[in-house]
Amino acid sequence: MKRKPSYPKLQVRPETLSKMRSPLVESCFALSDTAGLRETTDTIEAIGVGRTHEKMKSASLILYLFDMGDTDLVEINREINILENQGVPFLKVANKTDKG
Repeated sequence: MKRKPSYPKLQVRPETLSKMRSPLVESCFALSDTAGLRETTDTIEAIGVGRTHEKMKSASLILYLFDMGDTDLVEINREINILENQGVPFLKVANKTDKG
């Protein structure tokens, strides 16, 4: 018979707990990695892009992650325009890969 794992109980006085509360501690969030925003002629990929647009409608915040080495400025600006039309706050996050 398998035993359930036992975890120690956290015992905190109520007055200490009220000092520990913060928006970060009380918030939960989920990150979704989606297909992206790019235009495509591939049928399966287009379904994924459509699902991305649907998920964005219900998001509280969108992280727009793009690769500085592989994405041209025209594509970035086009995708930023799409994000601006969603009416959902978003952050632009650029990454890069050193090629050597």
